[in-house]
Amino acid sequence: MVVDILGWIGSFLIIVAYAVTVKTKSRYLKLCNYLNLIGAILVGYNCYVYQAFPSLLINIFWVAIATFGIVESFKEKNSKK
Repeated sequence: MVVDILGWIGSFLIIVAYAVTVKTKSRYLKLCNYLNLIGAILVGYNCYVYQAFPSLLINIFWVAIATFGIVESFKEKNSKK
């Protein structure tokens, strides 16, 4: 039951991140990267537990992309100083 709830929360976070990105045209990109990261981890955990390996692979890439975005935002912030 907990795994299902975590999977639903993760899915919701990913959808919210996408909607915010589309609506605000990247104004909240950093927030969206964090929502995507957390969402993909939660959905990925759900996929792992239920052995949905193709979906798990997608979420591994989703985590990598979100992490890349977070690292890039830190680099950009530090280069402006």
